[in-house]
Amino acid sequence: MKRRDKRVSAVVLAAGKSTRIKSSTPKVIMELGGQPLIFYVLRTLTSLKAYLKQIIVVHGHKKELIKAVISNEFKNIDFVYQKKLNGTAKAVESALSAIKEDNVLIVCADTPLIERNTLNNFVQSYFKENTVVSFITGRIKEENDLGRVARDSKGQVIKIIEKQDLTYDLDEVNSGICCFKKDYLLKGLRKIKMNIKKKEYFLTDIIEIFSKQGLKISTYNLSNWRQITGINTQKAFSLAYNILNDKLLEKVMSRGVKVVDPGSTFLSYDTKIGENSVIYPFTFIEKNVIIGNNCFIGPFVHLRKDVVIENNSSVRNFADISRSSLKKKSKKG
Repeated sequence: MKRRDKRVSAVVLAAGKSTRIKSSTPKVIMELGGQPLIFYVLRTLTSLKAYLKQIIVVHGHKKELIKAVISNEFKNIDFVYQKKLNGTAKAVESALSAIKEDNVLIVCADTPLIERNTLNNFVQSYFKENTVVSFITGRIKEENDLGRVARDSKGQVIKIIEKQDLTYDLDEVNSGICCFKKDYLLKGLRKIKMNIKKKEYFLTDIIEIFSKQGLKISTYNLSNWRQITGINTQKAFSLAYNILNDKLLEKVMSRGVKVVDPGSTFLSYDTKIGENSVIYPFTFIEKNVIIGNNCFIGPFVHLRKDVVIENNSSVRNFADISRSSLKKKSKKG
């Protein structure tokens, strides 16, 4: 396969109203661990430089607000407006004219836990399999609303069944992350019919269309199911943050930080803590906080945005610090 053939355009679906979240703020720009939800996906995609040559965000609900938030942080993002919010198939269809490459990676904006290596390996697998479509699957232990993957007796994918339409048990789920050959995607989208119950056009229906045409479909199974945790409710937001926070805690502890009780310590995505520092229980750290070496923080401490704690300092019981920098060997609380 030629180098040009391995170039990919990414389409990020971010147009929905997310009614189950019950928030006036669009879900995709609600903060998770100190940054908007969609930023996790966009940062991961921008790191896939070997394959990814274009990122398109499909926005709809409160489009100007979403565009402004994203544009303030990311450059070279293309935006497409989905005027009528009538399903994922129509969202992708609205982006077709903007897609520059022959291969299309589709990702939902509400999958913040997907990792760079996973997407990189998935795209590699897609090119190796040389199928018209490939999608990431997994087996999620938690209750979820993801569609289930149906296979025939030979193990070949035949369709994706939405959870509400299941009439028998299936445990393999569709992550919503998929890669298509653009020409086949275009033809398949034209054949998708409206779901009568939901009055929407589901992109997942394209799998059954391809299967009936005898086209080759592949999957990439992900054992770490937490990466494909989607967010549709406030409960799911909490679950995602707990998973993210565990990863952030593991990262700082691997660098020589002692966290007395990880279960009551809460970090942000960009928290920086130096070696030999100790974080005591019930400590809340907001974004862009820097803590130096040999510091003692907590218990019951809240460090707000942009706070800097320099080396050999301590912030003790019930301190709430904002817009401040503590110099070396300072004591607070």
